[in-house]
Amino acid sequence: IAFDRRYEPKIIQLDDDYNVWLIFTKVIDKSPLMYNFKNLITNLLDVTSVPLHFHIFVDNSSESLAKKILVDANVTSVSYKYSFYDVAASAKLIEDIVGIMTPHFSSRPGTYYSDSLFYLSLGLYRIAPKMQKRALMLDCDLYFKDDIMHLFDEIKQFGDKALFGLAPELTPVYRHVLYSYKLQHNTSLGDYYHDYNVT
Repeated sequence: IAFDRRYEPKIIQLDDDYNVWLIFTKVIDKSPLMYNFKNLITNLLDVTSVPLHFHIFVDNSSESLAKKILVDANVTSVSYKYSFYDVAASAKLIEDIVGIMTPHFSSRPGTYYSDSLFYLSLGLYRIAPKMQKRALMLDCDLYFKDDIMHLFDEIKQFGDKALFGLAPELTPVYRHVLYSYKLQHNTSLGDYYHDYNVT
């Protein structure tokens, strides 16, 4: 199974809409990613006004580091919980997506785009719990100056048929890739938002 709900420090309604997804793999103690992860968790808990549910992709060696950071962060009045998802099991759930999308990225073995981690956001709908309606997938090197609730409020503006939205710096990459995919598969996936069904 791809996820593990072993520790939930505080109770949050299961239908909450404040789901934050993070990738925390291939991490060693005192690495830059570990510090970035810790800073992001601390930062989010400092500025949020809503209960957060962190969903974290981990491997065996990274899970214990993530758990320690999350337990140590439990010094706030804000409710939060977390769930771990095995990255290898999650990658298996999206193998077909990775196989279809990889040729559209200029990727050689060992490069950033050749790693299935890059495609987790495209297949998140297969991995996330079915009751989850909205989620943010964030990089660990972010810093929030204001309440993350504002970003969730922005997501609530999306139409019912929107699968995902992109930050401006990611848009050119995905638009280019989805355009080449659309040419071969006759789909509206990747078009700007509109009211007709995606085929």
